[in-house]
Amino acid sequence: MILASRSESANYGGAAPVSDRKSWLFTAIKIALSGAVIVAVARNVDLAAAWQRFAHQSLWLPGAAVAILIVQIGIGGLRWHFILRGLGDRSRFTTTLQLYYISVFFNTWLWGAVGGDMLRAWLTRR
Repeated sequence: MILASRSESANYGGAAPVSDRKSWLFTAIKIALSGAVIVAVARNVDLAAAWQRFAHQSLWLPGAAVAILIVQIGIGGLRWHFILRGLGDRSRFTTTLQLYYISVFFNTWLWGAVGGDMLRAWLTRR
C-alpha cells in the first residue's frame, strides 16, 4: 500500500516518466541522424556512375552471396529445429524452417534485433 501511494504520487497529472521521455528523445535523435546521413549520401553520390559500375559487375558474386545466405538461414533453421526437439517439441522441420525465415525477415526489417526472435518464439508457441 505504501509503495503504491509513492508511485502514484510521483506521477502527477499523467506526465510521462523521465526515462520514457529520454527514450523517446534518443529514438528521435537516431531517426534524425539516420535521415541526415541518407540525405548526405544521396546528394554526394553520382547515381549514373554508380549504375555504370553496377552494370559491368559479374553476376556470379552476388549469386554466390545469395546462395550462402540461403544456406546460412537454413542452418539457423536446423539449429532452431534441434533446440525445439531438445525442449520436447515434435513439429516438422519444414514448419520450423518457415518460422525461422519469418523471424529472419522481421529481424532484418524491424528496428532492433529482437523483434523477429520474439515473433519466432510466439509463433512457435502457437
